[in-house]
Amino acid sequence: SETTNTLISPLNVGTALHFLLTGADGMSHLLLTDFLNPNSSEAHRIIQDTYQQLIKSDEDLNVSTKNVVFYHHECSLHPEFVDICTSFFNASLHTIDVKNAEKVVETVEEINR
Repeated sequence: SETTNTLISPLNVGTALHFLLTGADGMSHLLLTDFLNPNSSEAHRIIQDTYQQLIKSDEDLNVSTKNVVFYHHECSLHPEFVDICTSFFNASLHTIDVKNAEKVVETVEEINR
C-alpha cells in the first residue's frame, strides 16, 4: 500500500541464513559456518540482541518482524532446531503438505500478506 514500506535489510538476510545454518548438516553446515564466520550460538545471540535494540531504539519507530518456518508435514524436526528457532528467533513453526499445490499457493499467499 502507499502508507507502508517493506524493507529487506541485512538483518533479515542474516536471520534467514542463520535459520538455514541451524538446520544444516555436513558440508552445508561447514560452508555456511565458514561464510558466516562466528560460531552459531554467538551469531544467534547477536541477531537476538540486534532485534531487541531496534525495538527499543525509538518510541516512534515501528519495527515488526515475523519469523516462520514452514516444513513438510511428513518431516520431523530435531528438538534443538525447534528450540533455537523458537527461543532465539521467536519463530513459529507450521507444517504444510508440499505435494498439495493448492495448499502451497495458500501458504505463499499467507507469507506475502
